[in-house]
Amino acid sequence: MTQATKGLPGSDTPVLQPGTAVLNPLYFIFLAALLAALNDRIAATSLTTSPGAPGAADIPAGDIRIWKNTGAGTVRLYVNDGGTLKSVLLN
Repeated sequence: MTQATKGLPGSDTPVLQPGTAVLNPLYFIFLAALLAALNDRIAATSLTTSPGAPGAADIPAGDIRIWKNTGAGTVRLYVNDGGTLKSVLLN
């Protein structure tokens, strides 16, 4: 399976479409996936504020979130461990 088949540009794939100023579709797909991954990492390390505690659907499996519960006045570090949320109170 080649890199292009996986949706990643190969080292010989031009960034721009030959003869144009249009971004090669493979690079566009690659950059969109990279941006999505970066945004997910930013969300995992940013403070999420909510009037209640998170549910398992609020935090993807295997991910972490710092969560401020304004209703309870607490800040906790949550991890979704295979669909089960585990947390530690931050003081």
